[in-house]
Amino acid sequence: MPNHTGTLIKYLLSACILSSSLLAPAQTTPDLKFLPDPVAYIDEKPVARPDAAKLLLKNIPAKDIPGMSETQLKSALREQLNRQIEYSILSSILKKNNITPAPQIVRNKLKTMYNSLPDQQRDILLNTLKQQGLTYEQYVENAANCPAEQLKMAFVQWIELNVTDKIVVSDEDAEIYYRTRQAMFIIPETVTISQISILKKNSKRNEKDSQEQIATIESRLRQGEDFNRLASNFNECRIWTKQDDKTGTFSKGDLPQEIENIAFSLTPGEVSAIITLPDNFTIIRLDSKNPAHYLQFEKAKNFIKTQLREALIKKNINAIIMQERQKMNIIFNF
Repeated sequence: MPNHTGTLIKYLLSACILSSSLLAPAQTTPDLKFLPDPVAYIDEKPVARPDAAKLLLKNIPAKDIPGMSETQLKSALREQLNRQIEYSILSSILKKNNITPAPQIVRNKLKTMYNSLPDQQRDILLNTLKQQGLTYEQYVENAANCPAEQLKMAFVQWIELNVTDKIVVSDEDAEIYYRTRQAMFIIPETVTISQISILKKNSKRNEKDSQEQIATIESRLRQGEDFNRLASNFNECRIWTKQDDKTGTFSKGDLPQEIENIAFSLTPGEVSAIITLPDNFTIIRLDSKNPAHYLQFEKAKNFIKTQLREALIKKNINAIIMQERQKMNIIFNF
């Protein structure tokens, strides 16, 4: 897949963005005297200036407000009021249809979406979460326990149950999407490498001793000793957050720059010279080089259909929200 994570992964990672703004901790209420009072009417109910200020704090830290212009504050408040209106509309529709938002709805929905991802996209998602200090299971539970995420997923479920005729995506639709967006489905070039890494210092050696040890290993490799056997006997470092202790497959951007430059320049079976890194001395062998190629349509089909289906769901949700908004008397006085 391309360098970006893709629409569906971005959607997966967006869980609780809405809820984080709705559930922000209490802060000192800012002074918004430049706004009229009330600042708005929503369904003929007035929104007083103090209430608008509290609403604004759900999206902006109090410390940032003094540095914002009146125009910026008005824009932020308008966005927050619109979110609140949408939240109210969704809650009302679910209540009328006897649907109760719940953690299990979120878990089920995220599981369905995750299962639709091709293997490469799953790897991207898991690595992105890992960079954020999360496992996939932790992420799902965080999302499942967010009230706003429960509301959103419950409404998606209601859409799927009640507007199914508008959310049908055929294999033909998916193939058209695939053929007209080929750049999205390029699997980047990867290399599979093995390593022998010696820590610069440990409880038994200083840096000079480690230099001598890696130099001896390099000499033995040049004399024809087996790389795998020497790696099993001497390697002291796990291979850059991937796979196992000694071997891994990487695309560009996954490795330290010093390693990447050499790994992608080697030919299969070739062994590098000693590479000096901040914490260790490393020798790598290029086991294989896998050229960039297109992900086959059959492997991408379920992902594409899910992506298109989510787009149709979003379109339906927006249409319903707009329809309900038109029934309300909404006036912004700023």
